[in-house]
Order: sequence, then structure tokens, then C-alpha cells
Amino acid sequence: MLYNAAMKDDIILTYRGKTATKEDVGFINALIKNNSKASRYALSKELCRAWNWVQPNGILRDMVARGYMLKLHREGHITLPPQKKIVKNPFVNRRLLRCKYCNGLPQNH
Repeated sequence: MLYNAAMKDDIILTYRGKTATKEDVGFINALIKNNSKASRYALSKELCRAWNWVQPNGILRDMVARGYMLKLHREGHITLPPQKKIVKNPFVNRRLLRCKYCNGLPQNH
């Protein structure tokens, strides 16, 4: 596809190689409106199906789609539904083990 200055003006953002245009934002907003009860997870899968956004092995790129939509949401271009489930990350609040030989300070031995 040829890329010209008019198209560049239409680009809102780029996320992992995928550009978002005003038309894309309109499509995603319609997708959200037409699936008002859907979770973010379900919306990302629907977006992948609609755009045939798949990995080389044929698996939907739904994780990338969720990140793409989240970036659009955070920048105010779309409004995603509230999170239905907050996944706990065990690495966020982990405690460091103390070394009994080094005055209780963590060390690399």
C-alpha cells in the first residue's frame, strides 16, 4: 500500500507495528458498543477475528490486541469496559529472602 502525507495525518498512534487511524478507532468504538456486555478479553478476540489479526501459526494475536486497545483507552480515544477480573501478579509484592550469613542483607553468592 502506498503511504502518503494524508494517511500520516490520519494516524493516531502506533503500537507494536500496528497503526491506529481515526477509522480504526471508529471501528473499535462500534465493536465495543455492539458488544456492551463483553469483557476486554472477548473484545480483543473479536477485534482479531474482524481484522484477521493472527500469528504465523494461525493463533489470534489477542494479547497484542488487548495492549493496542488499552493504549487507545489510556490516551482517551476509546472507552473500554471496566476490568471484570484483576489478576494478581505474584512477582509484584514478593519478599526478598535474607541471607543468614550476610547480616540479613540479600546477596548474590
